[in-house]
Parts: sequence; C-alpha cells; structure tokens
Amino acid sequence: MSRYAVTPWRTHSDLLAVREQLFPNNNNANANSTEDQRSLAVSRIMAWKLRGNLPHAVESTALLTDAILHHDLTTNSIFSVRAVYAAAFTRFVTGFCDIGRNRERMLEPSSMLEIARQIDMPDEFVALRHEATHEDLPSVQRLVAVCGQALDWLWRVYWSRLAEEPVVVAKAEEVVKVDVAKVKDEGRALLKEFRSARKQSLKGKGGSTPQNQGDAVKETAGDCATLCRNDESAIIALTRILLGDKMLYPSDRG
Repeated sequence: MSRYAVTPWRTHSDLLAVREQLFPNNNNANANSTEDQRSLAVSRIMAWKLRGNLPHAVESTALLTDAILHHDLTTNSIFSVRAVYAAAFTRFVTGFCDIGRNRERMLEPSSMLEIARQIDMPDEFVALRHEATHEDLPSVQRLVAVCGQALDWLWRVYWSRLAEEPVVVAKAEEVVKVDVAKVKDEGRALLKEFRSARKQSLKGKGGSTPQNQGDAVKETAGDCATLCRNDESAIIALTRILLGDKMLYPSDRG
C-alpha cells in the first residue's frame, strides 16, 4: 500500500526554490545573482510552519538564517544579537536531539551527546548549546562562527540530498492499458499452480519447508502485483478469481 507524506509546501519545486534562496552560493544557477532573497525564503518557511508538518531541518535553517539577517540590520544592542543567535542555535540542536530520543522509545533515552554522535553532529554543537542555555551567552564571534557551521551541516545532511528531478505525471494517452482478459487467464493459472503446490506441501510431499513455503508466497504475491500493474480493473479481476474460484480457502468447505 502506498504511503503518503503530508508537506506544508504544495510542490517539490517550491521547496527547491526556497533552497536556492537560502543557499545562493551552493547553487550554480544563482551564483551570479546579486539580489539577496534569504528574507523571502524565511518568510515563506514561517508561513509553512503555520500549516504544520514542517521538518525541523527546514525550520532550523530559517531560524539560523533569520538570526544572521537580524545581525546585519542591528547596530546598537549586541546583547539582542547574541540572544537571537543563541535562541536559534539551541533550538536547532535541541530539536534534532529530541527527534533522536523519541525514535529510541526507551525509558532511559541517550544523552544529547550520544544522539548527536549518532546523527554525525559535531560534539561542539552540544557543548555550545549547553553553555548558551545554562551559562553566560557566548560571544558574538563564537555564535556567528557556529551558526555558519550549523548551516553548512544542514546543507550537507538535508538540503543537498533533495531530489532534483521533478515528479512526472503521465498523460492519459501515455498510460499503458492492462488487458483484463489476459490478467484473468494468467492470474487463474498462476494461482492454481500455487494452490497445487500448497496442497502437496500440506500432504508432506515434495520436501517443502516453512522457509520454502514463505518464499513461494512472496514469489506468487510478487507475480500477482506485476500482473496487475497497479491497475484498478486488473486488481478487481484478480480479486474475483481469488473469491469466485475458491483460491483463498479449500473447495470442500461451504
């Protein structure tokens, strides 16, 4: 059965467009662009957050980028700059460590340092997060440097791994039609062959083992899936054979 992921962005290209705005130096297409669109990207991500299901990597990138933009615009209060940097960075580290802890589902979860090492996050990130939370705020120079490193880490583990290829939707005339009659004939023969082998197995003939039986089930199921090609009419036809030809239960039962 297909599994669907709910995203706050409408299409994958929307996410790629935001990536280009956030990381212009990492994208060859915008390498020569002089217009800074990071603030537009941050605003768009904050709008996505209102819709829910926003990945922590995307939110963290927006918070760290916003802290950098705040620093560029602020000329008076150094404390406010340090506070914004620290808040963005601590939320970034804490969020990823909490995600790792929740996945463990243990009564005594691993420490933040252990989780960070599992996801290849530098130990220094956890140490600075602890310092900013429980001690004096780090200096502006240290916060600027570590937030830049955090953005590099986010690019490496999330943004650079986004698929570039758009999802192609086939046109109606390009869809391959499934021959339902052929599905019925081949499906009936396939299931009869499996049922015959299963009967021999239950009678203790043929040297069948539980492992072999499991392999036979998987193979037959795969053949049925290939035969149907995810076509609704073919699936219905095969289902009717399973029920109408008594393939799912012994023929001597009412």
